[in-house]
Amino acid sequence: MLEDGEFEVELYYSCTEKNVGSVIELSFGSNKVQKQIDEAHDPPLTGMENDKIVRQESYVKDFKPLNMGLIDLKKGKGQLVLKALNIPGAEVIDFRLLMFRRTK
Repeated sequence: MLEDGEFEVELYYSCTEKNVGSVIELSFGSNKVQKQIDEAHDPPLTGMENDKIVRQESYVKDFKPLNMGLIDLKKGKGQLVLKALNIPGAEVIDFRLLMFRRTK
């Protein structure tokens, strides 16, 4: 982190119905934010209809944004960790990206 700040975190995910209830945590140093996945979002893969040959890369799908809440991040080096705290099914989520919006 280049400077201290408070950030609103948005996580983009997909999740099957059987994995609803999973709890994920994002941490940086001693600061953490947790969120339970309360809604399934399991869109189909797309892109194969445009291919002339089967590709080795993965196809795409629409990911849903989830507001994780606010996290205070302190200036300095550190490791940003995203992990599952509760896994009710065989998996948790398909994770696409994290977006940080500075609030302070």
